Amino acid sequence: MEGKKEDVIGHGIWIKNEYQWKPQSNKPPYLSNDPKYEAIQKYFNFSFQKDIVWIKFTKDGYVGVVCDSSDINHSYSNTSGKLIRSINQEWDTKNLFVFPITGAMTKYKKRKQIETGIGQYLISKSVPIIDFYSHNNF
Repeated sequence: MEGKKEDVIGHGIWIKNEYQWKPQSNKPPYLSNDPKYEAIQKYFNFSFQKDIVWIKFTKDGYVGVVCDSSDINHSYSNTSGKLIRSINQEWDTKNLFVFPITGAMTKYKKRKQIETGIGQYLISKSVPIIDFYSHNNF
C-alpha cells in the first residue's frame, strides 16, 4: 500500500513493518485521517473506511485480538492491552493482518458479524485468542 513491507494475500493484507496508526477522531463518524486506511480502501474498492477486520499478534506469535473498524492501535490501556500485559506479553507492532470488508460481503453479513465469524473460525481451528471476547460483540 505504501511501498513498505506488506503482502496482499487473497483478500487480506499482512503488514510486516512498524506502522504508526493515527487514531480515529473522537467525534462521529469516528473516522481516522490516516492515509493508510484510504490506501487500503482504494486498493480493495470498498466504500467505508471502517469496513475492515484486523488481527493483532504478540511478539511470541499469539493472536492477541480480532477487531473491526478504523481504530488499529497497539495500546496497553484498553482491555486487550491490559490482558496482554497481565500475561507478560507485548504487542508485535511489526505484524498485523488487515482484512477489508467489501460491499459484496456486507450484502450478506454486517461487519460485526464478519469480525465474530473470523474469530470463531480461528477458535474452531484451535487457534487461541488472548482477548477472546473482543470479537463477540455484536
